Amino acid sequence: MHSITQTFTLCYGHRLLGETGKPAQVHGHSATVVLTLNSTLNERGQVYPKTKIEETMGTWINKELDHSLILCNTDPLLPALNHLNERVYVMHENPTEENLARLIYNRATEYGLPVEAVEVWDTENTRAIFTKDPTESCTTENCTETTNR
Repeated sequence: MHSITQTFTLCYGHRLLGETGKPAQVHGHSATVVLTLNSTLNERGQVYPKTKIEETMGTWINKELDHSLILCNTDPLLPALNHLNERVYVMHENPTEENLARLIYNRATEYGLPVEAVEVWDTENTRAIFTKDPTESCTTENCTETTNR
């Protein structure tokens, strides 16, 4: 097996419901996403064409997450932000770095990428990593999100 990684950067805001202090307040991150793909080599000697990774994941990250406020669907700020037509990405769970890593992993698999792991670095010192448990299945409740524009 061979692996390749592709890195994406994004800026986003979020807050964590149920937390206290700074995490409970709306705040932002300049994050790095590291997408690792794993497969045997194709006929061109590649794990996966880099241009297709950028066309799928790069486009989706830039369109949906970059410069968005990422919130849980139960966040009481949502009605006001929707009324103001603010850029919000809504998740079914708290938008922690761990949950963002799983979200990005699931989106990559929906695009058919042979994803092995997703890392989300929210600072230069901390990261969350998601690798799929082969016994876990994706359900609407834990894998579907919506975007407000």
